[in-house]
Amino acid sequence: MNELKELENYLETIIDDCEEAQSTALAQQLAYEAILRKVKFMMKEGE
Repeated sequence: MNELKELENYLETIIDDCEEAQSTALAQQLAYEAILRKVKFMMKEGE
């Protein structure tokens, strides 16, 4: 039973790490999308 509890804790840690990585990736994606919008706007203004 103790081994199952250790496995449960291990899996929960992995899930937490995945959730944190998702949050970081989403923040990066939103930042790059904002930069892309700015670049497209600047290109349009330069036409």
